[in-house]
Amino acid sequence: MKKLVSLVMVIAMFMTFTLSTSLAAGQTATGEIKDKDGKALGTVNLTQTNDSTVRLEVKYNNLPPGTHGIHFHAVGKCEGPDFASAAGHFNPTSHKHGLDNPDGGHAGDLPNLVVPAGGSGTFTATSQQISLMDGPNKLIGQNGAALVIHANADDQKTDPAGNSGARIACAVLSAAPANLPASGLGGASSSSNNLFWILPACLGIFLAAGLGGLVIARRNLR
Repeated sequence: MKKLVSLVMVIAMFMTFTLSTSLAAGQTATGEIKDKDGKALGTVNLTQTNDSTVRLEVKYNNLPPGTHGIHFHAVGKCEGPDFASAAGHFNPTSHKHGLDNPDGGHAGDLPNLVVPAGGSGTFTATSQQISLMDGPNKLIGQNGAALVIHANADDQKTDPAGNSGARIACAVLSAAPANLPASGLGGASSSSNNLFWILPACLGIFLAAGLGGLVIARRNLR
């Protein structure tokens, strides 16, 4: 009986961890990139791929060709023409700026965005310095968050923004509810896929609790 209870408890713990990780991996955030005049320049999509990594995808158009600094900022406001309303970089650890800075970088620092001659493209990056979940590195907190694109390249070492120049575009980021991933059969998440994860976890927990109570009751009867 003791071995059975231990086995069920291990299964319950595993299923609970799996469910928690699945929920984390479903968290997303989005934003619309706009210039100083409010003209739409593209979209931002963030996805929590697991409990420690966030993937960024920026689809843009009509940006000036060349290399541009791009950063997460601490306030979710994009008021033109200078976007100063977005405040400084997201930096909960109070580090210096720059991915190449020995005292850095900011949690909101990212590799440079290189825009081709046509002005349109897709930029992707991953970060383990931010999170869409609750915690000290949660990006979209009480003050929101923004993604800002600068006029010039980020030198990745100079405070406070790598000499990347004026802020030329900005996107207010908004978090979306977490979704559980598909069950492995393909397609988007659905309620049936949610049950695939939730029911085994709940069953394991109830079995562990029930068997644990049974063992305690049997001991009390001795």
